[in-house]
Amino acid sequence: MNKVIFKAATLALCSVAVIFAQQAAEQGLPQYVPEQQPQVQYIPPQPQVVQQPQVQYIPPQPQVQQPQPQLQMQQTQRSECSNQLPQPKVGLYARFNLNNVSYGFKSKENKNIDMGIGFGGGLIRRIPITNNLDVNPEMGFFHRNLYGEKKYALKPDPITGSTAEYGYWEDETEFVLTIIPVISQFTPFEIPLYVAAGFQVELPILTKLTTTEKSPEGKDVSTTETYKGRAGYDLGVVWGIGYNITERFSFNFRSIVGLTSVTGKRADARTNDQYGLGVTFF
Repeated sequence: MNKVIFKAATLALCSVAVIFAQQAAEQGLPQYVPEQQPQVQYIPPQPQVVQQPQVQYIPPQPQVQQPQPQLQMQQTQRSECSNQLPQPKVGLYARFNLNNVSYGFKSKENKNIDMGIGFGGGLIRRIPITNNLDVNPEMGFFHRNLYGEKKYALKPDPITGSTAEYGYWEDETEFVLTIIPVISQFTPFEIPLYVAAGFQVELPILTKLTTTEKSPEGKDVSTTETYKGRAGYDLGVVWGIGYNITERFSFNFRSIVGLTSVTGKRADARTNDQYGLGVTFF
């Protein structure tokens, strides 16, 4: 009986102690409040708008009829020829000449003849035939001293009356129209060096002959008159070389071999050979 009462009292005291302990803890200690989790709001995905490519309307092109192969080949050849060959041109030239009137290569009489000087210019026409061949007719006007020659004649001495040989000097000057109807210019190499060949016709105008002799007092006396013994034309063969400095400017050397007498007489073997330096501008 006492053990039962003791167990009941002990149980009651323990219950009271537990109740007091709980009240003290609630009053003195902070209460634990669980953390609130953030609320995540669900946003549904928006539908993507796909942009359609714009299709540009291209109107149908008219069909061009292709030329026939033969016609197309002819047109191609014409275009190639027109592109390769230069157009004909008209230019100006100037030339300085030395005139050598001689009796022949080995004649001893040539020692009495001096060279004459001439200068002039004119027009030139360039006509391309191929890429390497041109035909260049020319026409020019020159003034020149054709030659000077010492001659001898018999003349009576006015003092003694005896006939004696004396020497006098003749100078022939003239204007001349020079025509080169055909002269071919050929460029055989890659460099702009060319050779030329053709023939020339010259028409003398206003030929003057000046005669100079010594007077009895020892002075030079000159008389000038129109020379009617001049041939009406000269013929010659032209050859030369030249160099195209640019497409429009060239330098050249020429030689003309005379074929006819300066007087037009068969007995007179004097022919006019020329050597000239010139420039041409297109």
